[in-house]
Amino acid sequence: MKHLAPPLLLALAAMALSACQPQTAAGDDERATADAAPTAAGMTDAVTGAEAGTDADDMGAPEGTSDADLAPPSIMSPSDVDPASGPSFDCSRASSSSETMVCSDPALAALDRELEAVYGRRLAATSGAEHDRLQAMQRGWVKGRDECGKAEDTQRCVREAYQTRLVELQIEGGEVMVPTPVEFVCDDNRQPFTATFYNDIEPRAAVLTLGNDQAIAIAQPAASGSRYGREGVEFREHQGEATVDFHGTRLSCRVAQ
Repeated sequence: MKHLAPPLLLALAAMALSACQPQTAAGDDERATADAAPTAAGMTDAVTGAEAGTDADDMGAPEGTSDADLAPPSIMSPSDVDPASGPSFDCSRASSSSETMVCSDPALAALDRELEAVYGRRLAATSGAEHDRLQAMQRGWVKGRDECGKAEDTQRCVREAYQTRLVELQIEGGEVMVPTPVEFVCDDNRQPFTATFYNDIEPRAAVLTLGNDQAIAIAQPAASGSRYGREGVEFREHQGEATVDFHGTRLSCRVAQ
């Protein structure tokens, strides 16, 4: 099965977190993690799909998707977690404002439990260098999540950090086939734009690629068509016509024929 290469996933995680928080000097451990992964530049081939024939009907969430439809459903078996419990860690030992927020927010606590279960299963399935790499990536992710305390919208930053990591782990695990990227023709065609829609995972997501830059966007409620977004990025599509805001670059696009 084809899936996003691990270095790309780590680069996407770094890009996603940096989009919603101030830039800070990295510590030695953070630099070591960053050194192990190249930037997202030049990696667009990593999302080449395995299934041909994707069309406009395959894009996004079903038309008329509501907030209730997009509430983060559990991707764990009932034995994995007590739905009424808090996060996976001991809140009496919360070591950052981000962890304190997770402890006080049931929705974030649920995301934390889901992430712990998915990460635990991935870790149990690896060994040797891959096991060490996965642990290093998770430590880097925790540090990035904790930096959300410096973001303007801390809750959104923390939520998107969890959602992005859940998407990464599911794709990286090799159990999800990579759909064929949908190519778009845009009014500003200096850089190619594609979207790869992962509608068989939770949370549903899209990997948006503009030139050499990529972002993981999460499915959002939409009255019609489909909508994906995160801090600094928004993608809306209806009947093959799309509008894109990619960190300030605004495009009007249509599905390429």
